Amino acid sequence: MTTETRAKVITAALGVGLVSFVVAQRGGWNPAETASGSILQSAPAKEPVPQDAIYRMLDAAKEGDVEAYLACFQGETARRIAQSRDEMGGAEFAKYLARRNAEVKGFAIYESEEGPAESKIVTVEYVYEDRKEAQNFHLAEGPDGWIIERMDAAQRMEVAVPYGTPVY
Repeated sequence: MTTETRAKVITAALGVGLVSFVVAQRGGWNPAETASGSILQSAPAKEPVPQDAIYRMLDAAKEGDVEAYLACFQGETARRIAQSRDEMGGAEFAKYLARRNAEVKGFAIYESEEGPAESKIVTVEYVYEDRKEAQNFHLAEGPDGWIIERMDAAQRMEVAVPYGTPVY
């Protein structure tokens, strides 16, 4: 091995070691605690936020997981969704959820209004190939986190340039 090659290998190894050290420290690793026999501590639990319920709903719809989707709702909305599932049949409803979600190219979530601490209104903006839709979700905080109480009708917005149009 030439001196130049050896220098490159040593430099690369030192760089990888330095990056690993920095990443480990940012992740909570403390070399003094490790030396004294202590183990790494896990990060504190994240406080639930209203958007969590929206992400759970979107993930369940994407996967066609009817029960997980239904678990994101409560009250009259949950009853209406369960009725739709029963009328269509579980398998068809799962396909419907997955098909509707497949049309979505992207989405944005905004906490749109402040209200009482135990309830929030969150706006989800869905991006489709030929349009956007905005829909308000009314959420309540419960003992197990946030849950969707009701949803307003989606408001369609036309787009000047369809999603995916090449930019030159």
